[in-house]
Amino acid sequence: MSNPEDESSDTPQEPPDRLGRRFLVGTFQLGVGTTAAALANVAIGILLARILGPEEFGLFAFAFVICELIGIVGAFSLGNALIQSRDESPELYDTALVMSLGLAIVSLLIAAAIAPFLFRARGSEAMQFLLILTAGRSLVLLAQVPRAKLERSLRYGRVTTLTMLETTLPNVIALGLAWLGWGAWALVARDLLVSALTLSLETWSSGYRFRASLSRPAAQQLMTFARPMFVSRAIEILVMRSDKLAVGAFLGNVAIGLIDRARFVADIGLFVMRPVERASLNLFSRVQDDLTRLSRAYEIVNYFLVRAMFAGGCVLLLTPSETLELLFGKEWIGAAPALRWLAVHAAVFPVFSMIKVLVIARNRVVRLARISAIQAALLIPGTLIAAWLGSFEGVAVVVALTTLSGTALGILWSRDLASVSYRQLFGVPLAAGVLSAGMLFAIVLTDANQFVPPLARPFAVGGAFVALVLAMEPRRIRRELGYLRTQLALDDSAKPAS
Repeated sequence: MSNPEDESSDTPQEPPDRLGRRFLVGTFQLGVGTTAAALANVAIGILLARILGPEEFGLFAFAFVICELIGIVGAFSLGNALIQSRDESPELYDTALVMSLGLAIVSLLIAAAIAPFLFRARGSEAMQFLLILTAGRSLVLLAQVPRAKLERSLRYGRVTTLTMLETTLPNVIALGLAWLGWGAWALVARDLLVSALTLSLETWSSGYRFRASLSRPAAQQLMTFARPMFVSRAIEILVMRSDKLAVGAFLGNVAIGLIDRARFVADIGLFVMRPVERASLNLFSRVQDDLTRLSRAYEIVNYFLVRAMFAGGCVLLLTPSETLELLFGKEWIGAAPALRWLAVHAAVFPVFSMIKVLVIARNRVVRLARISAIQAALLIPGTLIAAWLGSFEGVAVVVALTTLSGTALGILWSRDLASVSYRQLFGVPLAAGVLSAGMLFAIVLTDANQFVPPLARPFAVGGAFVALVLAMEPRRIRRELGYLRTQLALDDSAKPAS
């Protein structure tokens, strides 16, 4: 007799139409819940920045970035390996958990070795921050296994609820602690609480229980995916964090506080698109052998993503000072020169993220390693030199150029994985951005900007961009929305094939 647990762990093969509908419904659930949580957390992050100021944020950010670099140890992305796998079994989950535990222990040992040096460089608080943050990241490493089980089961409603609780509650508590005068400790408490909630709630909700079903073949299968992924992710983490490390090391706490919040604003789009990214990995992995369906799914996700991200990038590029004052107050306007360059990163990086999702789903992660290596060769020395020279803006320039180069290489090296016209994806948004900039400059030159309050200018720029896109391609928008409506209208009553 077969084991019921083994049967329940097998992923059902969805009929094509039903899979598309479940993806859209799941993405909508994730999108609504996660966007609501993201907006709430962005608002709380803004209030925290107003309460703490650049100095307190900088102290935390410096310890945090060192913790993130230690996190390279866990860059094997075992959760993604579980999602990408064509099959699943208790052996895969249990083996992945044991491997994650080993990686967590190694990261804690590295943090303990670095702590005395950080104590001499920045004091006891920075050292304590590092040790606590690393302990929290270790819990997140363990949580990737139950999270993978939840996502493979397509229980997006439950994932949404958990995500909202795991992120919003700790932020609310951190806001209260900051108001009570905890300073940067409020941010440390937030991160630790996020980690603990993530592990406990997702383990409970997924139904996953460790039963020591370990096997060497399962480890080999996971590592076949994880080894090249480690190289890619390790270099990617270096690329993502080296700018803050360089600024913190050479320019001090205030400077890293400013660059941290500038990156926070530039990466808001990434927070919003995260549910789409996770759901897309699930979908692309399931249809990875059907090039027609994969290409269509990849195209329509990127169609809406590019237009949304370019709108935000246009706002940051044209009105950086107004955006910072609107969000954080005048104390943070010093980050405007960096934010103007990071606007390029904001517009393009989400596209690069979706290219990575496609490459991971097709299990071609060696290509990501090559791209990440080239980016690291540009970013690490570039940011170190810029920070050493005292150029705060120069660091942001290097980040923007690195993102552009990585995206260009990603497009070039992923053309065989999905059939899509990037010219059509980028053409209209680029034109709308240029026209929006021209309109703003014309207003400034004619002194008509006096009729638009400074804090209203970001909204004016964003509104102009959206209006231009709608005017330039109304039929394409109707066609794509019609396709999504068709998918949502498909009958969901059909049962999966037995």
